[in-house]
Amino acid sequence: IESLASDITLIIGQEPACLVLKVEENDDTGGEEETTLPPVPKSLSKQLPILGSISVMAGGNRMGAATKLLKEEGYTGGILRKACLPSPFAKDLDLVGRFWSSCIEDLKSTKSKSFQFLTRNYMDKSMPVEWAKYQKSVIDSGALGNPEDNISINSDNGDYQGF
Repeated sequence: IESLASDITLIIGQEPACLVLKVEENDDTGGEEETTLPPVPKSLSKQLPILGSISVMAGGNRMGAATKLLKEEGYTGGILRKACLPSPFAKDLDLVGRFWSSCIEDLKSTKSKSFQFLTRNYMDKSMPVEWAKYQKSVIDSGALGNPEDNISINSDNGDYQGF
């Protein structure tokens, strides 16, 4: 995995935000041999998040067992795929949302007490600051009118003054 990470870094010219590995089940063995995950060295997982793909059907603690296996092999986390979702749920977006919320909460409470969402912000500028600057420039340009202008409000014709 270390060579894979270094090769990807060379190809894209910078360190990736994370790597997602999907290990396909080996159907040629006829169920005799279990597919093994490549272990992730601790030194690599500290510098680059390595995520495993989880594609097992929910139920019977299969997703919990899959996340436990990822953790044992040194992965930073897991990505729950659409294959985890029971097929009747796929048609109702509300059920899909409740299903994923339940799964994540279950994995959080029983498997990891330090569950959290991790992000890296590679933006050059802070969006809230840029939005505030934009709003100030619109106000200063006079596009919204002059606040000292005396505007008559005719409530009989439906005019409404807010705040």
